[in-house]
Amino acid sequence: QILGLHAAAAGSQLVVWDAGGRATNLFISWNCIGWQSLVLLGASLAVGLRGASTEARVQVFVIGLLGTVLVNMVRVAIVCVLAAVAGRTPALIFHDYAGTLMTVIWLFAFWFGSQRWILGPGESE
Repeated sequence: QILGLHAAAAGSQLVVWDAGGRATNLFISWNCIGWQSLVLLGASLAVGLRGASTEARVQVFVIGLLGTVLVNMVRVAIVCVLAAVAGRTPALIFHDYAGTLMTVIWLFAFWFGSQRWILGPGESE
């Protein structure tokens, strides 16, 4: 129980209960788990790591993979909290629009940090 909400998993569904005990069922399909963000990460890694040293490539890959998975987990958790607290419509709007924006912001921040602190000037050229 976090934030006064109870949650449970049942197959491909998550069930969240609000503070009043009202249950909301959320169906998690294959298209909702964030595989698209992993494809975007992979494409950006293929382009962004050209010429980098093996050590730098491994560091950037691991950070990118872990960060992308974490962003996807946070996105799903926020959708669940919104569904329980504000209802299905705000959760769907967040899922469809803000969830995508979270991924884009993460990828920009990831590459900014990677270029600045891991790859450095000239490392990826």
